[in-house]
Amino acid sequence: MPGETVALPNFFCAGAQKAGTTTLFNILRQHPDIYLPSNKEAWFFHKDDKYKKGISWYEREYFSKCSVERAVGEISPDYMYFEKVPERIRRDLGKNIRFIFILRNPADRAYSHYLMTVFRGIERELFDRAIILEKERIERGFWEKIHFSYVTRGKYYEQISRYLRYFSKKQMLFLIFEENIKTNINFTIGEVLNFLGVHNIELNTNVNRNPAVEPRSKYLRDIIKQPNPIKRVSRAIIPFPSIRSRVRKFIEKLNQQKCSISSLDPSLKMRIINDYFMDDIKKLEKLLERDLSFWYT
Repeated sequence: MPGETVALPNFFCAGAQKAGTTTLFNILRQHPDIYLPSNKEAWFFHKDDKYKKGISWYEREYFSKCSVERAVGEISPDYMYFEKVPERIRRDLGKNIRFIFILRNPADRAYSHYLMTVFRGIERELFDRAIILEKERIERGFWEKIHFSYVTRGKYYEQISRYLRYFSKKQMLFLIFEENIKTNINFTIGEVLNFLGVHNIELNTNVNRNPAVEPRSKYLRDIIKQPNPIKRVSRAIIPFPSIRSRVRKFIEKLNQQKCSISSLDPSLKMRIINDYFMDDIKKLEKLLERDLSFWYT
C-alpha cells in the first residue's frame, strides 16, 4: 500500500503483449518512488519451473534492491494471458494489489505479435495461415502457447474476467493503446502515477519503444537464433554467457530494420475482427463502460 516499505510487488502491469508495456516500463522506472526490476519481465507467476522456487526466491531474485519506494511493481505482459496467474498472485501477495491493463486493437496486436515471431525466426507461415493453425499449435505446450497465441491473447474480456474472480475492478486501471499510449502519453502517465499513489512528477516520455522490425538478413537471423556449428564454436571462443549475450544482442540490433509491411491490410483486419474478436470486444465495452467502436468500424 502507499507509504509502506515493501519488498514484494503491490502493482502489476499484466499486459497486453505488444500494446505498449515496454514504453510504460521505460517511463515508470524513472520515478524515484517506483521500483521495477532491471529486467522488465520476471516470468515468475506463469512459468512453473520458476514458480515452484517459491515467493521468497522471487523476492530475493527481483526485489532485493528495493528500499523505500512506495510503489513496487512488475511489468509482465504474459501475466494477462496465462490462466494460473491471477489465482497465484492472490494467494502469494494478497488481495490489495493494483493492476494496469493496456489494451490494443486485437487484430493489430495479433499482427504485431506475428511480426515479432517472424523476426525471431520462430514463425515461417504467412499471417492468415498462422491464425488458422493457432489452436492446434498452442495445445502442444508452453513454448507454442507463448509464441503462437496471436488470437487468444486478444480475447481481453476473457482474460480480465479471470482477474475479476480474485480482485476488485476498483484496483484496476484500463488503458487503451490507441488513446492512451500512442497519443496523450503525458496525460496518461499522470493517471498512472495517481493510480499508484505516488507523486505526479514530470517524466521523460520520449523513450525507446518496440517498433515493428524485420531482419536485414534472414540467413544471419537464423545463425543467431537456430542451433548450428557457428554457435558451438562461439561458445568455445567466448566462454562467458553474459558476454555472448551482449554480442548476440549487438548483432541482432545491427541486423534489424523497420518492417516494410508494419500494418495489416484494412480488409484483412476487419475480417479478423469479425471472425475472431467481435463478441469479446462487445463484452469488453460493457465491462469497461467504454466505446471501442474505432476497433471495428
